Amino acid sequence: MEQEGLTKEKLDKIAMLQMKYDIEVMHLAEECNMEPEFVKNILKDFREPAFKKLRKCSAWNAWQVEWWQENQELSVMSPNAQQKCAMEWNDLDAEKKEQYTQAADKMNECRSLNKTGLIKDLNKRKIEINKQIKELRKIYKTLYSSCGVDILSIAVSYVDGINPNWFGTKVGEDFYAQCDTLDQILTVFQSYSTLKKAERDKVINNIEMSHDVNAIQIKDVSVNSKKTRDNVRQILREKFRMATGKELIPYKNWQLQTKYQLHGWPHKVEFVDYANLTENDKVKVLNALNDIHFTEN
Repeated sequence: MEQEGLTKEKLDKIAMLQMKYDIEVMHLAEECNMEPEFVKNILKDFREPAFKKLRKCSAWNAWQVEWWQENQELSVMSPNAQQKCAMEWNDLDAEKKEQYTQAADKMNECRSLNKTGLIKDLNKRKIEINKQIKELRKIYKTLYSSCGVDILSIAVSYVDGINPNWFGTKVGEDFYAQCDTLDQILTVFQSYSTLKKAERDKVINNIEMSHDVNAIQIKDVSVNSKKTRDNVRQILREKFRMATGKELIPYKNWQLQTKYQLHGWPHKVEFVDYANLTENDKVKVLNALNDIHFTEN
């Protein structure tokens, strides 16, 4: 959005907002017995990075990139080099310039507008998670010392390969270790996160969390779609891994093995891979998905 029409009245409103912000910071600093500048530094850590819109490439820019690549013996400091580049550009016909316009459009599509995307490499993603958790621990330690608060955070991944995690102040982590119900909440959170990803991908049109934290309601699911199949497999695999530490569910030998137990699976529905179920049984599994879990003998 272009910042036009910046009048004195608008500047006064901005200055007033800044004044209110400074007053709030001062009050918070007094309440927590901290320096105002220290509070401002902490607030900066929670602030999203400023969005910087990159300037779009033009046909002229695309031409320049190609021209300098073909004339590497020259530099921008070479006499008349830039003038020569411009003259050759002006000599191009309309059809040729249109090709560079299309090339510029492709360059613009490939350029990121400072948006952070999912890290595809699993190991790099784990490294980044550990790095950011380390930074959060520092903030938690500061808040514990300066504001007298204990903190507990839980983190789950909506993609494969990342174990659920919990971290916080020492008391927060001790509380998690001693509170049995939090493991159940973590399992539900994992399912909810995965299902919300499916909702964003239009596999599931709507899911709702009921007042009972252990009940997730799934609505309008495309039961036979590939995305639904993959998401159900992922959820069950994650639940099995959390209970047993194993990655693969032994569907074929399930009736013969005695090491693991299945709970919450729909009555009179054979325990097989989701893809091998009838459509009616798939609906039953989806409705029971939140209650399904595994234990190890």
